[in-house]
Amino acid sequence: MQNYQTGSHREPPPRPVLQNRQFHREREGTSRDQPKVTNTMRKMFLPNTQLGQREGLIKHVLAKREKEYVDLHNFRFFVGTWNVNGQSPDSSLEPWLVCDPEPPDFYCIGFQELDLSTEAFFYFDSTREQVWLAAVEKSLHPQAKYKKVKVVRLVGMMLLIFAKKDQLSNIREIMMETVGTGVIGKMGNKGGVAVRFAFHNTTFCIVNSHLAAHVEDFERRNQDYKDICARMSFVTPDDSLPQLNIMKHDGKCRVPAWCDRILWRGGNINQLRYCSHMDLKTSDHKPVSALFCIGVKVVDEQKYRKVFEDIVRLMDRMENDFLPSLELSRREFEFENVKFRQLQKQKFKITNNGQVTCHFSFIPKLNDSHYCKPWLRAEPCEGYLEPGESMDISLDVYVSKDSVTLLNSGEDKIEDILVLHLDRGKDYFLTISGTYLPSCFGTSLEALCRMRRPIREVPVTKLIDLGEDSFLEKEKSVLQMGSLDSEDASEMPLQVPKEIWLLVDHLFKHACHQEDLFQTPGMQEELEQIIDCLDTSIPETIPGSNHSVAEALLIFLEALPEPVICYELYQRCLDWSQNSRLCQQVISRLPRCHRSVFQYLMLFLRELLKYSEDNNVSVAMIAALFSSLLLRPPPNLMAKQTQQDRQRAINFLYSFLLAGDEE
Repeated sequence: MQNYQTGSHREPPPRPVLQNRQFHREREGTSRDQPKVTNTMRKMFLPNTQLGQREGLIKHVLAKREKEYVDLHNFRFFVGTWNVNGQSPDSSLEPWLVCDPEPPDFYCIGFQELDLSTEAFFYFDSTREQVWLAAVEKSLHPQAKYKKVKVVRLVGMMLLIFAKKDQLSNIREIMMETVGTGVIGKMGNKGGVAVRFAFHNTTFCIVNSHLAAHVEDFERRNQDYKDICARMSFVTPDDSLPQLNIMKHDGKCRVPAWCDRILWRGGNINQLRYCSHMDLKTSDHKPVSALFCIGVKVVDEQKYRKVFEDIVRLMDRMENDFLPSLELSRREFEFENVKFRQLQKQKFKITNNGQVTCHFSFIPKLNDSHYCKPWLRAEPCEGYLEPGESMDISLDVYVSKDSVTLLNSGEDKIEDILVLHLDRGKDYFLTISGTYLPSCFGTSLEALCRMRRPIREVPVTKLIDLGEDSFLEKEKSVLQMGSLDSEDASEMPLQVPKEIWLLVDHLFKHACHQEDLFQTPGMQEELEQIIDCLDTSIPETIPGSNHSVAEALLIFLEALPEPVICYELYQRCLDWSQNSRLCQQVISRLPRCHRSVFQYLMLFLRELLKYSEDNNVSVAMIAALFSSLLLRPPPNLMAKQTQQDRQRAINFLYSFLLAGDEE
């Protein structure tokens, strides 16, 4: 937890609010004990969207001059962590939570392995959440009254924040976020949950994380940590403000459960105690606690008003005399050989070569809703620069499942123009270009069944033809269409794409006895190698561990533009999920290649379940995981999917997993 200036994204306290009688006094004449309020200042207190840019600049300058109007006040923070190993509380938690005679101002309590059930594994509600929440509430320090600030849970990770009732009015901007680092980001058995908030004029970010276990798994643990840092961002309610990540806070506390520790960083922090509590025997892990005395920045309202008025007067003068200006180190960027799920970065520098503080932001082009295409991102996408100050901006190109299909088909290209806007100044245009290497990931099943060569060996024009003809094939169910990339155009399509066959065949031969298959994530480097291998060759063996090959199969299914069970049959599958005969009937109505892939996958999964004692794979886990990939709701219904819908999708798959191989 650190009290330092965090740059342009640092939020100052809310501006002072003038009462109605003060406005009347201004009209009658300036009072002796009131500083003169200019027209510009008066506008600052009135709602006006056109003043948003100016208000942002004033906030930035206020944050820069924060030391002039804040004082440090000490507050006590209790931080605790406990891996409860799926157990319920069997005794009072007071030996852990009340181990100091003086009550803390805040409680920040993290749990891991709260619920180890399959249902919780796939994001369903957990009764354990309420049980442990109630146990904590009963055991808080008896000499103070506390109120819950926030609760956030992801599978077995839960983070609770409590504060003294008399401090609630000083807490604002409360946000939460979760990041699952399990297989394909769907399985949140590992990852992190976080809450960020501003208390007085100091921001805090509390992260409760559960990383990969065991000493030998340090690479996977490091990957979990990097994933949490990269993907955890807090979306601010104000659309004009950028997202916040973990590092853009004054105070940070991270709790990696693999070693039951509390890690912190920051200034004005004094750790008073750090210990474990051996008396609590509910779990094979022991709870850990730390007590901190933290210097929190509290605003002196009189000093704040004076600084605020000085800034407004200064801006009045400077706005009339100077216009902002930027210098860019480069404006053209080319990204070569962009691949699916492989990040490319290029940086450039912007310098404020004007005489006033400037605010820059990337803005959407005419008729666009976002400033860039889905595969592109600028970081930071907005900010402030003082005169003479420079800043590096990173342009990140990353093709995910959401953008891969249009790039594969040639409907989209690595081409974009970014508009860098300068408030009260001009716009700067950045040109983005590059080459994209098509991938079998994100390509339709119909097209892949008609490719007998790796996708990188198929000319782009034929890829476009395959995409168009595949759509017609699905619509008309023309089963006799030949393979356009083969020498013999009359050759029948493959029953299943060779890529799915290669992945499943590898798992069938090498992974049926693999412990925690489909539950342990693969390594990022190995996943990149597997994707490259399938895109460029027809390999005899697939590189990487069994876990990486398993996750590659899941990524493949998730990236399909049309899921194995077509969108048009989604609702029928849910409606008929309790009747195995009707379920079979739905599958019979699928296009040929979709039906073949579904049947092939069911054969493999039923075989896998025969070795559940070795691989720790259960019908419930497989049904929950694969139903989310094979039976996806149409994009327009994704946000409306209920827990009941998810359960019916799982039930639909159950009937096939429990059926005999003859079906």
